[in-house]
Amino acid sequence: MTTPNGLTSQEAAARVEKFGRNKLETKEVNPFLQFLGFMWNPLSWVMEAAAIVAIALSNGFGDPPDYPDFIGIVLLLLANSVIGFMEERQAGNAVKALMDALAPECKVKRDGEWKTMEAAELVPGDIIACSWSSVD
Repeated sequence: MTTPNGLTSQEAAARVEKFGRNKLETKEVNPFLQFLGFMWNPLSWVMEAAAIVAIALSNGFGDPPDYPDFIGIVLLLLANSVIGFMEERQAGNAVKALMDALAPECKVKRDGEWKTMEAAELVPGDIIACSWSSVD
């Protein structure tokens, strides 16, 4: 229960244990699996099928396999995957840096006194100070 003096540190710790931190959880992705994910989409399937056709079916009539086309298609597939992977990693890193830079703080009443702490430490029942400024 919240009192006019705010929560105690022990009650806040118990609520963090019960409700979790006031923060969105981020999931780390294995970079290798993320890269392989760029090879698992309709465009990549078409390119993979074209590579298989170039190496397997062009061997008719006693002709050798079409290695230049096969290698070209595989290189295009790899280039497409590398570019997509690098762009997504850079975007993910930018978002992570932004989230770290924008870690909001708040004023909360704990143990009867006002304290400044990270907003991620807020729990249900905390008394917080709010202020509004007018931009005229």
